[in-house]
Amino acid sequence: MSVAVLTLLVMFLLSVIAFEKPSLKDALLLQPYRVVQERRYFTLLTSAFVHQDWLHLIFNVVTFYFFAIPLEQSVGSAAFLAIYFGSLLASSLPDVCLAWRDPSFRTLGASGAISGAMFAFILHAPSSTISLFLLPVEIPAPVFALIYLACMGYALRHGLTNLNHRAHLWGALAGVVITILLDPDVLFNFLSDTLN
Repeated sequence: MSVAVLTLLVMFLLSVIAFEKPSLKDALLLQPYRVVQERRYFTLLTSAFVHQDWLHLIFNVVTFYFFAIPLEQSVGSAAFLAIYFGSLLASSLPDVCLAWRDPSFRTLGASGAISGAMFAFILHAPSSTISLFLLPVEIPAPVFALIYLACMGYALRHGLTNLNHRAHLWGALAGVVITILLDPDVLFNFLSDTLN
């Protein structure tokens, strides 16, 4: 079994269990105040394995399936783990830095890590296309990446929705940086494929 599939299964099972056991969800989610005060550093990682509700979980499972699993097939298990969990940490740390004095701030879900996997996949497969759930139109992957960043940036600036847009942005950025550090040629190949 691939590590991406194993990660997906653990995320799904823990999230479903946590729906029935709110104390488990509370123990695993990221609360920056508790990270600092109680040294709950493990929640920088465990927060990606629990979700708010079924809609949150299903959206992340579907996105993970379409980006993270093909990413591992493209880069291998070790590089996938570095990209996925590196993006997760990079998406969690800004929350700790910015919200460590706020006991009410909580965040959970794998969106930051999945954003990193998505952008890493796009770097490796720039000629791929992406179809959105409600639109039957295929969007070139690099164009989708720009739209995604613009939407997340706008939502973050204007405080839209209760999603952690900062985690999405930092995860995406980390995915790009880690991917290039692991394989510097990927940037040249991406630019070559995109500009031709």
